[in-house]
Amino acid sequence: MKEPYILTVENDEDDQYITRQFFSEQAVDTVMFNDGEEMMLYLRQCVARKTPLPAVILLDYHLMPKTAVDIIRLIRRESDFAHIPVVVLSGTRSDEIVRECYRNGANSFIQKPSRVQDIDKKVSSFLTYWLRTVELVK
Repeated sequence: MKEPYILTVENDEDDQYITRQFFSEQAVDTVMFNDGEEMMLYLRQCVARKTPLPAVILLDYHLMPKTAVDIIRLIRRESDFAHIPVVVLSGTRSDEIVRECYRNGANSFIQKPSRVQDIDKKVSSFLTYWLRTVELVK
């Protein structure tokens, strides 16, 4: 796997497929998990093995059994990877959900596009910003 890569937590198989396709088209590697507990184990293993951490963590808001907010709290408590930017994706948008995510440490909140033709634009903007514009810790 080449750096930088994105760690994604998405429990919907269709969204996993779409995400992989768009990242692949942009030549960006992703490591994907179905739930936050698997992801946390992976991050801890990266630290223990001294392997590269992801540049960004992408979380679906509607995860189970732990929600995205629960996962954000866990990430922010671990000093070895609390610095990794966390972006929350959701098919639904409400000010309350967005505030909750930011209040608990999310760096960005993105509403999933409802039309397929809008996905490419959002993914391109996301990748440009997080992998080519901002300075990330390596």
